[in-house]
Amino acid sequence: MFRITVNGEKLNNIKLLIIVLTFFLIQGCAHQLPPGGGEVDKIPPEIIVTYPENGATFFSEDYISLEFSEYVDKRSVKESVFISPEIDGELEYDWSGTTLTISFPGRLSDSTTYTVSIGTDVIDLNNKNRMAESYSLVFSTGSRIDKGQISGRVFTAKPSGYLVGAYRILSDSLDPRIKKPDYLSQSGKDGQFLLKGISPGKYRVFAFLDDFKDKFYDPEQDSYAAPFTDIALSITDTLFSDLIFIPQREDTTAPSVVSITMTDRHHFLVEANEFLDSSKLNTSMFIIYDSLSNKRIVPDKLFKGNARAKSFFLTSSDTAKPEGDLFIISKGLCDLSGNLSADEKTPVTYNEKPDTTGLKILKFEGMSKQNIIPFREPVFNLFFNDAPDVFPREDFFKFVSASGKIIQTEFNMLDDASLELKVLDKLEQRKNYSLSFDPSLLSDLAGNFGDSLLTYNFITDSEIDYSGLSGAVRTDVAGKYILKLQYLDEKNKEISTNTETGQFEFRQLKPGNYFLWAFYDRDNNGQFNYGKVFPFEASEKIVIFPDTIKVRARWPVGDLDLEFRSQSSEAEQP
Repeated sequence: MFRITVNGEKLNNIKLLIIVLTFFLIQGCAHQLPPGGGEVDKIPPEIIVTYPENGATFFSEDYISLEFSEYVDKRSVKESVFISPEIDGELEYDWSGTTLTISFPGRLSDSTTYTVSIGTDVIDLNNKNRMAESYSLVFSTGSRIDKGQISGRVFTAKPSGYLVGAYRILSDSLDPRIKKPDYLSQSGKDGQFLLKGISPGKYRVFAFLDDFKDKFYDPEQDSYAAPFTDIALSITDTLFSDLIFIPQREDTTAPSVVSITMTDRHHFLVEANEFLDSSKLNTSMFIIYDSLSNKRIVPDKLFKGNARAKSFFLTSSDTAKPEGDLFIISKGLCDLSGNLSADEKTPVTYNEKPDTTGLKILKFEGMSKQNIIPFREPVFNLFFNDAPDVFPREDFFKFVSASGKIIQTEFNMLDDASLELKVLDKLEQRKNYSLSFDPSLLSDLAGNFGDSLLTYNFITDSEIDYSGLSGAVRTDVAGKYILKLQYLDEKNKEISTNTETGQFEFRQLKPGNYFLWAFYDRDNNGQFNYGKVFPFEASEKIVIFPDTIKVRARWPVGDLDLEFRSQSSEAEQP
């Protein structure tokens, strides 16, 4: 046992241990600690007191302070502070409990409106709840507050945390990749954003996920959204609202083949590095190449089958073993952004394994879980595990009523192993029908036939099961408008229509909750144009109906208006 002397008193090990533990306990109390026990905290933090007060003028201090409603993560706050106009130098952060003091590196500019925005990335210590919406403190070092405001919404599945920046347009060379925004804010959990304290001038506003937290837009790294127009603010025209953004990730990289695996002597599994445009994919883009004999074969079939995402199958009826090395040459593959692949030669290991698997139905779509189908123009999708050697004939499918009446159908191939079947004749309501076909009449390239006769039994629904929705696009810009109606009670269910007259209608809607939005189809191609950051290209204008629409059976919803009129601060660019 050893002893130590403190103020002339000898202490043994036990007393010393007590002193040490007490010291560390006191030190621990000096740090931010969330309270333990109790109900789960679901309340987001918020700012309850500021210095100066919002709207203060003649502000001359070299610091501001913000008091939060609870203990928050210091790092998340530091990464969420945006000051506009930006201040040169490093800010100093000093905490006292839930109060933060931010000191400026120097004197603020004279007669300038400053906006301090606290973004929604701030989280509390207790349960990591994020701030529900960004907070803006606006003050001026002069006698006047700039009143310019730009508000809107980021419209996407996870809209919180998008950096929204307004850039003053001084030349055509504005490039957010190398320039920080003049005014900054961040979108809240509902996607809403507000930029305040903006001085008169002309601005271009972008939204992007700032993954590197550097306030620069990084192509292909950050999802982005471009505006449909530039915005001009003046002393008398200070407000611009309803700026809607739909983000996407910029893709300038050409697609490429990652690997090709020969799964048996007839099948090649091709894996790409990204999703390809299936509408532009065909067998002529591939050549099976024997390096020694110089033999070149174009594949017979191309299809998705049960391949994983970004993959698909090629098949060939030629089963001869190559004399040399085996390759597949690919060219002109197109991704979803229109980028084309270069010519590639991918090595393949030959597989002598025979194909013994017969044709099977992987998936059948077009009926509800209760086997109910629409009485108006039902459509079915069938997906085989392999490509038939010969496509089915029109009489391959037999669609009949309960009384035996044959109903006319037609089909078209979606790829070499899937098809869409449409019913042409009008069906009766609340009646029984059946669809039958015999896969055993089909064989794949290896001669494997399919399953025996398959029959699906249905009952049609009724007019009284549906409702409708109608309204008008109010606009002073002539052209085509695309309307999108999302069925909120069923994931990924969206219905589209368009109008050039202004009037629109959705028919045969299931009862439930819907979300309506629309865009001006400026280039008349039927697809939303996201625009570009640099060189700048405006997106197409979006309007969102503000409320969820509740549709009830037999009670059509009418008189819904969507306003597409130009705003006074900047006419829409046609």
